[in-house]
Amino acid sequence: MRASRDFLLTLLTAATVLLAVGSWSRIVYGLDHAMVPIVLIGTFVAIAGWGLRLTTTPRWVIPLVQLALAWSVVSSRLTRTPVPLRHVPRLRLEDAFLAAGDAIAHAAPPVPVIDGVLPFVLCGAALAFVVADLLAHTLRLPAVAGLVLLTVLAVPISVVSGQAGITGAARNGVAPWLFALVVAGWLAQVVIAEGDRLDRGGRQLDVDDAASSAVTSRSVVATVAVGGTATVLALVVPFAIPTMHVRLDGFGAGPGGGHVTVTNPMVDVRRNLVQGADVPLVRVTTDDPDPGYLRIAVLTRFNATQWSAGDRSIPKSQGSHGEVPIAGLSPKTPVATYNYSIAINPDFESRWLPTPAPIKAIDAAGDWRYDTSTDDFVAVGKGLNTAGLTYTAVRSEPDLTAADLDDMSSGVGQVASSYTDQPPNLPAIVSQLAHKVTRDADASTPLEQAVALQDWFRESGGFTYSTATDLGSGATDLARFLGSGPDSKTGYCQQFAAAMAAMARTLGIPARVAVGFLSPTEQSDGTYVYSSHDMHAWPELYFAGAGWIRFEPTPASGTVVPGYAHDPTSLTQQPSIGPSASASAQPQAAQTAKPRTNAQQSAGDKSIPIPLESHHTWRWVALAALLALLGALVAMPGAVRRRRRRTRLNGTAEDAWAEMRDTVIDLGIAWADGISPRATRQLVDRYVGTHEGHLALDQLVDAVERERYAASSTPLDPQVMTDLLEGLKLGQPAATVRHAAWWPRSVLHRHRGPGAADRPMDRVG
Repeated sequence: MRASRDFLLTLLTAATVLLAVGSWSRIVYGLDHAMVPIVLIGTFVAIAGWGLRLTTTPRWVIPLVQLALAWSVVSSRLTRTPVPLRHVPRLRLEDAFLAAGDAIAHAAPPVPVIDGVLPFVLCGAALAFVVADLLAHTLRLPAVAGLVLLTVLAVPISVVSGQAGITGAARNGVAPWLFALVVAGWLAQVVIAEGDRLDRGGRQLDVDDAASSAVTSRSVVATVAVGGTATVLALVVPFAIPTMHVRLDGFGAGPGGGHVTVTNPMVDVRRNLVQGADVPLVRVTTDDPDPGYLRIAVLTRFNATQWSAGDRSIPKSQGSHGEVPIAGLSPKTPVATYNYSIAINPDFESRWLPTPAPIKAIDAAGDWRYDTSTDDFVAVGKGLNTAGLTYTAVRSEPDLTAADLDDMSSGVGQVASSYTDQPPNLPAIVSQLAHKVTRDADASTPLEQAVALQDWFRESGGFTYSTATDLGSGATDLARFLGSGPDSKTGYCQQFAAAMAAMARTLGIPARVAVGFLSPTEQSDGTYVYSSHDMHAWPELYFAGAGWIRFEPTPASGTVVPGYAHDPTSLTQQPSIGPSASASAQPQAAQTAKPRTNAQQSAGDKSIPIPLESHHTWRWVALAALLALLGALVAMPGAVRRRRRRTRLNGTAEDAWAEMRDTVIDLGIAWADGISPRATRQLVDRYVGTHEGHLALDQLVDAVERERYAASSTPLDPQVMTDLLEGLKLGQPAATVRHAAWWPRSVLHRHRGPGAADRPMDRVG
């Protein structure tokens, strides 16, 4: 039946667009992480479009509803809510798009999807689904819908062409088998739609079957020829179009620019080290005799593509006014405190607040909040950033010796297990080298192992510092960095910090990556200045009782190895520790407890999580989508039947006769084709439950006989069918009528054919 065919064609369009979107795997990392929401978007768009086209919904409303459904999936994926009405979800949405724009502007393809271009991937796929469905089905222009597929496929071809020239694009662009499947899907839609159109036209014009078949065949051949030509053009046109390099204002600094933006900390380290002038960003006045590293953000999540910021939980009580607790330290441990007055350059825009670490107290204007598991400060207020900001902070440095720290190594595991998580596809070389290096150094305690790794990177491993590398911080790039190939053992702070933290995790030592500034330059007036070329990344390892401790594996001038990490086997020197301890170190009684979920946080807390990814959330989203799909499938036959009835009641007597036939079948009464209208009347009349229904049946039979045998047509009063259908329903049990409305047999099953002409019309089912 036509409704079922339209549904299958709609799904075919969505599947073809999905195949085309799959070609983006050539220019992004981890597209598989986005496939669940992309499939949900395609499913919602297809079902909504098909269902609304069965009704009298205006054409212009259909794509708006589809866009709304698609946006609800995008918003759910990025903010955990389908409609980001609350303030903080809007900010999370804004941050996600800013980070995506920053990745596009400054990262060479392939760029990461997670903590990268995920918002643009989802929105691009949603737009492709909606426009393709609009053209192919709502406007019934399936051939024109091929332009959407061509545009989707042209994205990776154009990007690769711009990166590697025409030869590289031909070799590394869209896979030929994928391109062929997309073209086949498009041609199938065009051929089926063209055949349906000509078939309908042939019946209307009373063209004989042979002539109609010939016309259809010629049209199909022509369609295939046009499709083949379009396929060739699709392969050639992208190479003829010059690649367009887009500069998005506000996403970082261009070469030689003085404006610096920090959105994605790890991406911005590379940009500010490699590109642009050395711009002064932060000026510090302090009584600290040796002001050191200034921390911006902490990266806690390690996946196959990169180190990223992970989740944050920042209730109002954890703001930028007052003391910041440093947990994990004994109350008897002496500490030295230093005051900092910090002024940010107006050209330095960051949604992460630079602070000395470990930080004891802060007073900064605006709604900045910290997570106790990271101690980095995130902007919550809309439009809030660091540009032109001045604030004060207090740094607290525990006075611990290297011997003290080594004694604490026995409690190194007392921290959240997520800090030792590793990607499932982590190359074996990372763990193998970590164990080999520490074994060769005869390192037994976590401190000795950490120092052995640090010394290997800085001295004995044969590594060279250089910003002339295209490596990132993901698992695959780290394997190349640690290996023996042409790209190995050469990198800058991003690779060294990420590699040491990853190797420490394979040894069972909790580790993370911090991003911020190296030691500043002292000015003649006694202040200190951090510039864009001072941006740096370093690993931090956790030791119970001391917190998060900084190490320095990067073998570059300006990097300072902490005193406790020079030679852990010579602990008699006992130099003082200058750790990067943090409030993330929890009291031992609570350290093994899992972080609270949103549902467990009290209402008074008003905790504001800032997650970018949640597998548990997506299980519920997938379940909701499945239930919605099942609900749509259950409601589908009834919707088809109601639409068919509305169309027939405005038609001819034959249309009204067809409607009576389907109503009889829906009510569980057998129908016999091939008998006369009067014979049918005698069999149907006994099931009519009202006097008006009997009269209406007589009028319908008379109108059908006139139309069939007298070649005349008299308009049928709509009240006739109303009375007849009402009479049929009142003649049956209420349960049968309800079943007919929700699960109509005339839509789901074929009715009995001409062979039943002489059989009695008994109830079935």
